[in-house]
This record gives sequence, structure tokens and C-alpha cells, in this order.
Amino acid sequence: MKKIVSLIVSMFMILSLCACSGPKKEDVIPFFEAFDRTLDLDSGEFSGMVKYSVDEDINNMFLSFSLIQTGDMQLAVNLGLEANGNKLDDFINFYIKDGKTYLNYLGQTSQSVAENIGINPKKKLSLSNPFLDYTDSELTSLFSKVEKSKDTYHMDLKAGNISKILDEFGGIQVEDAHMDVTLKKGYISHLVFKLNGTQSLGKEPTPVTITFDGKLTNINSLTSVSFPEDLTSY
Repeated sequence: MKKIVSLIVSMFMILSLCACSGPKKEDVIPFFEAFDRTLDLDSGEFSGMVKYSVDEDINNMFLSFSLIQTGDMQLAVNLGLEANGNKLDDFINFYIKDGKTYLNYLGQTSQSVAENIGINPKKKLSLSNPFLDYTDSELTSLFSKVEKSKDTYHMDLKAGNISKILDEFGGIQVEDAHMDVTLKKGYISHLVFKLNGTQSLGKEPTPVTITFDGKLTNINSLTSVSFPEDLTSY
């Protein structure tokens, strides 16, 4: 009888440990609150890189922008690409100034009015938050482990749940995913994300690695955006 009681007590202890081992909502909600707040910032400068590796092919995308969206919007975006040993630092340059848009695409320039492409320069950019309709429990269920070190969160994501989200973007089977997020005054100032998995591009699954590393500076304190001197000639 004592052995049976001991076994039952042991089972309850194991279940209790399992229940407590996962992250709690207070471990992850600050990240999502900061994510939503960051999408709605007044101004800032961003620089980052996305590395997409499929089998032995490596493709890099470099993105930087400066944005002020209080009063008349000012925006400067630069997109660079690197693939198969070839690199284009200025693949696309896009600007918004004085209600007009300016585009430089591989040396071909053009200009238009911001409202003609659905941008109201008097209002903030409308950036959709894909997690807005998630409950706290659903957000927490995306992670298997969360640790905090000062202002940085180290987060392991559940592969199965991330795979379901990525199914909408081409079907990557996730093996593991990790994220390091640094918060500053309630905003995301640095985010590093790495995902390993496979993608069915043919008959056999192909190894895929996706890495994102981005930093946001001058959050809500940027006072000016730098533009090329020849904008009016676009």
C-alpha cells in the first residue's frame, strides 16, 4: 500500500514539475506588448539582415531605414541583396518627403505622390500585427522556454506551432527556433531570430536556415532623415 501511495505522490510531483517547466504568460507578454508598440513608433532608425540558406545556397538581404511619422512623414529605405557571390548594395532605394515618393530601382528612378500608392503622409504607416487576435494562452503556447537576463529575453520557440504559422508562407518544417530580444523603454531595440528546418522544394526535403538580426536606434528621438541631393531629378 505504501508503495502505491508513494507511486501516486511521485506521479503528481512529476506532473507538477512538467506544468511549471514551461513559460508563463508574464514571461512572454512583455515581448508582444513591445512588438505592438514598436510597430507604432513615432520615429527611429533600423538596420538589419536576413540570411536565407537553402542547402548550400546562401542569400542575404540587407535592410535599413530612417523614419519620422509625426507631422509630414519622412522615410528613407535602402534594400541590398547578396546571392551566389553577387552583391547589390543599392538594389532598391525608396523615399517619402513632402508628400511625394521617390524610387530608385537598379538605377531607374521615378517619383509620384504618396497618396497615389495608398500612403497618407499625414498619418502613421499602418503595419499589421499578425499576433493581434491571439489570446495570452495562445501567445504563451508558441514558446517552450523563456529566460530573462537584464533587458534581454532568450526564447526557445515550439517547432510544431511555428511550422503551422509558416505553412501560410510556403511550408517550412521547423526543427528548432530561437530568439533573443532586447527591450528598451518598452520597445524592441534588438532582435535576433534563428530557425533551422527543412523545405520540400523537390522530391527530397531540403535543409533550410533562416537568420534575422535587426537593431532599432533613436527610438522616438530621430529629428531628421537624410535624403539624396538629386531627389528632384527622379
